[in-house]
Amino acid sequence: MVRSTPIFRFVFVASALLPFVAVTVIAEDGLAGPESSPTVSAKKSHADDAPATTTSKTATTSQKSLPSTVAKTVAKTSEPAKLQPQPQLSPEMRTRRDNIRHVLVIYSQQHQNTFQHSPWEIMHGIIAYGVETKLRVGGPGGEPTTAIGWLCYNRRGNGLNLFYTTPEGIGALNGPGLQGHSGQFLAMMAQSKVKVDYPLKINGRDYTLGDLIAYEKRTCMAHTELTFKLIGIVHYQGTDVEWTSQDGQPWSIQRLVKEELAQPIHGATCGGTHRLMGLSYTLYKRAKEGKPVAEQFVRAKKFTEDYRRYAFSMQNDDGSFSTEWFRGPGARHDIARRMQTTGHILEWLVFSMPQEQLSEPKTVAAVDYLTAILYHGQNRQWEVGPLGHAVHALALYDRRMSQPATPSAPAIAKGKKPTSKRVVK
Repeated sequence: MVRSTPIFRFVFVASALLPFVAVTVIAEDGLAGPESSPTVSAKKSHADDAPATTTSKTATTSQKSLPSTVAKTVAKTSEPAKLQPQPQLSPEMRTRRDNIRHVLVIYSQQHQNTFQHSPWEIMHGIIAYGVETKLRVGGPGGEPTTAIGWLCYNRRGNGLNLFYTTPEGIGALNGPGLQGHSGQFLAMMAQSKVKVDYPLKINGRDYTLGDLIAYEKRTCMAHTELTFKLIGIVHYQGTDVEWTSQDGQPWSIQRLVKEELAQPIHGATCGGTHRLMGLSYTLYKRAKEGKPVAEQFVRAKKFTEDYRRYAFSMQNDDGSFSTEWFRGPGARHDIARRMQTTGHILEWLVFSMPQEQLSEPKTVAAVDYLTAILYHGQNRQWEVGPLGHAVHALALYDRRMSQPATPSAPAIAKGKKPTSKRVVK
């Protein structure tokens, strides 16, 4: 373990249960995996054929006011997920759960807006809260709308549109304020469990996420970053799908995995954590399909397991992960850097590790550390990207460790402030 000066020493004080109203997607086996169907509360109106503002009414009670295609989508995604029995939580774990939910509620109320925030920034709000992500129209005081619907209807964020039309269908733009990586938007839709027939409207034409999947498959190229394409394609089409790209090359999920394994971790985006997430996501899908792990999947399994052990070997005494990503030990005092590296690494670890490791001391130390710095930094201007992944890490941990509180729980439903307290020494 690397010795470091603790940024926070803290004691979590037990509090009343805080309802988890911002993230409601539960996977059938308790994992934050690709197979669950989210509850969608966002609505769209006929006006301007664009996502409309949201209200406190649920989607199932308001589908008559929706365009028919969107109403059908909401109906499909509103089916309740099947909850499997969760492990009995100790008093300490219940307190940890409550504190995580407290932080998740705090950040869920810090809405982005269409005037100041770009599609890239909006996407990083979506990675944290999925289909429940709200966006204010026109500025900080604007009416709230669904962030996913706004981008899927190609509305502007900070003056930028994300999609364009092509002779074959549609395409997605990369660049500052847009996608930072090819396939990024589709990967975030996959992780938000948005259905394949969810509507897109681009230049007045109707499309679905299926058209975006086709685009990402057509544009696969060897020796390029394929991380996000891998997540999106394997989520929607499984691990055995094969296709031909626009340059005539044969592709498959096994080839995508092979290409990703040939790319470096050091120097990759966000320290290589996204590449590791793509490989782990593929292994999760393969296991869900009940199919044998062979060939490239075997390589990916060993690769990710080795990096999981390596990450914990460099964990700092205060629970944070190395501020040097996977290059070696590191414990910079820069709290933003600590949030960035710990948030990204923990996000991947929580998604990929076996259930029994979630309650091990090293894991809970990292969870407690991230929970504490986000709580104490709730008024800080964090960078949008790292914040989205850090909050997503806590959301994943909550989903895997415990059933969310019911949306009707009184403390938040009636607008009351959370009562959780923390003592900092």
